[in-house]
Amino acid sequence: MLSPTPILASLCYLAAAVLAWVGASRGRPALAAVAAGGALVGLVLQGIALAPALGGAEEGVVLTLTDAAALVGAVIAAVALVGALRARLSGAAAALWVAAAVLALGSGSRGVFAGEVSHSSELIAHIVLSALAAGLLSVAAVLVLLLAAQDSKLRARQPLGWLAALPPMESLEKAVFNMVLAGFVALSLALLSGFLFVDDLFSQHLIHKTALSIVAWCIFGTLLVGRHRFGWRGRQALRFLLTGYVILALAYFGTKFVLEVVLDRHWG
Repeated sequence: MLSPTPILASLCYLAAAVLAWVGASRGRPALAAVAAGGALVGLVLQGIALAPALGGAEEGVVLTLTDAAALVGAVIAAVALVGALRARLSGAAAALWVAAAVLALGSGSRGVFAGEVSHSSELIAHIVLSALAAGLLSVAAVLVLLLAAQDSKLRARQPLGWLAALPPMESLEKAVFNMVLAGFVALSLALLSGFLFVDDLFSQHLIHKTALSIVAWCIFGTLLVGRHRFGWRGRQALRFLLTGYVILALAYFGTKFVLEVVLDRHWG
C-alpha cells in the first residue's frame, strides 16, 4: 500500500507546477515564489519518505528501483525550485515539477532482496552522486524536449500556445547546457566513486551498468566539447543529448530492473 507521504509530496509538486505555469503565462512573478514554497514542502516530505532507504542503520542501504526514480525526481524538483526563483525560468520549472510529481510516488518502497546490503557511507555517497547525475541530466533532457517543441512551432510559424509560458529559446538553451555540464561533473564523480568503492563488478552484476555509464559519459563529454569548440546547437545537440540520456537511463534504471526483477538481488 502506498504511503500517504509520497502522495502528499506529489500533490505539492503538482500544485507548484500549476502556480508557476499560471504565473509565467499571466506575467505574475509573485506566484513563482508561492510555487517554490509549495515545492519546498514537497521536497521535505519526499526526504522523509526516502530517509529509511538511504539511512536505515539496522537494515542498511536498500534503494529500490522506484526509490531510485524518486531520488532522481527529488533532484529534478530541487533544480526546478532554484529555477523558479528566476521569473524567466518559472515556466520551465512547472514542467519539471510535473515530472518530479510522477517520480515522487515511488518514495519509500522498501524491498527484500538476496545478498547482503551495505551500511557504508561510501556507498551512500556513490548513490547520491549517481542520482544527482541522473537528475541533472534528466532536467537537461526535459528542457531540450521543450526547446525542440518551441523550435518546431517557430519553424512552422504556428502560435506557441502553452509553450509561450516558457523562457526564450536562448535562455532555455543556456539552461540545457548548464545542466549538461553539471550532470557531466556529477557523473564523473559517480564513476570515480564506483571504481573506488565497488569490490567486484562481475560478481555484483554491475559490469553492464558501468560500461553503459562510461559510454554515456563519453557522449556527454563529446557534446560539451562540440558546444565549446564548434558551437553545436539545435538538432545536432538534441540528438547527442537524448542518445546519451537514453544510454544513461539504461545504465541507471535498466540495471536495477534486471537485478531486482530478474535476479531478485540488490546493490545500492
